[in-house]
Amino acid sequence: MTTFFKSVYTMIILLLLFLFVTNASKSANCTSTVNCVHTPCMSPTLPLCVQDECVCV
Repeated sequence: MTTFFKSVYTMIILLLLFLFVTNASKSANCTSTVNCVHTPCMSPTLPLCVQDECVCV
């Protein structure tokens, strides 16, 4: 019974991580870097406006 709950818990964590990663890769339209403040990026990168898209650089 314990292994069942561990398996379910692991599947939930993996699903949430997958959803987070796929959502983080979406880009938003922008006109300047100020519009990219709310774009999620991993720690060492910063959101910048490049060719009308917010990208993590």
